[in-house]
Amino acid sequence: MLTTDRKELLDILADAIGCSYLSDLTLLEVRPQLRRALCRLEADAYPLREWNDAVEYITRKSAAFPTPEQARAFLLQYTSDIPPRT
Repeated sequence: MLTTDRKELLDILADAIGCSYLSDLTLLEVRPQLRRALCRLEADAYPLREWNDAVEYITRKSAAFPTPEQARAFLLQYTSDIPPRT
């Protein structure tokens, strides 16, 4: 059986900003900290599936970005003061 100790992207983000619960990632008040955490991550360090899952979880909208870089860019935009384009 194959096991891995690597945390998934959502868990990494939650840990990075000190969330008690994963659902805290969706709160408006954590967006500045979430943006800083995203800035420290390389897009290619996580699979596309995890990036799309993170976008869907954090924004509560369906996501199907073709690359990790595009998903990360969307989250950076989403967590900025400027609303993302949908």
